[in-house]
Amino acid sequence: MRRYGTVHIALGNNTFCGGTVDVPFHVDGIILKPTLEADGKILIKDGEWVLEEQKVSDYSEQEDESISHLDEEKSEIKEKVLQKSQKIYQSVGLKQNPYGPYIPIKELPDRYFPRFVLGFARPSTGEGFVRSTLYGTYKSIVKLHEKLHLLHPSYSESMIRGLTSYLSNYGYAM
Repeated sequence: MRRYGTVHIALGNNTFCGGTVDVPFHVDGIILKPTLEADGKILIKDGEWVLEEQKVSDYSEQEDESISHLDEEKSEIKEKVLQKSQKIYQSVGLKQNPYGPYIPIKELPDRYFPRFVLGFARPSTGEGFVRSTLYGTYKSIVKLHEKLHLLHPSYSESMIRGLTSYLSNYGYAM
């Protein structure tokens, strides 16, 4: 579990979240109240984020134009990923998605989850949930896992884990 104001370090196997390191161990470490420096800038000091405010005058009109193109690029990339994921989805013999291209997975606070449970699905209601404290690629992979539970309620947990691993390695969990 990750917590605000800490630094989380993981060593070892990362295939469960789409990585390529396949070794027989995984160790997590948490540093409480860390000071984190990158590229000569302090990002976290004694467990608190240190953010420097940038002045509005620091931005030029040229940068504003380049930012406006990001939304268009994001839409194009999302469409390509959706097309690729449908091909991958079909290649492993999965049935058509009854929920359409997007299955909403809700985020809930940690208090709704038993220890070591990252998410759960209720196929009878079409609802999926993940911990709100998850972030980044890891969160995307857990969401994918719960979506697969909704799509294939008769599949065993090990089958869902295998599909999650396979699909996440091909960018499905973006």
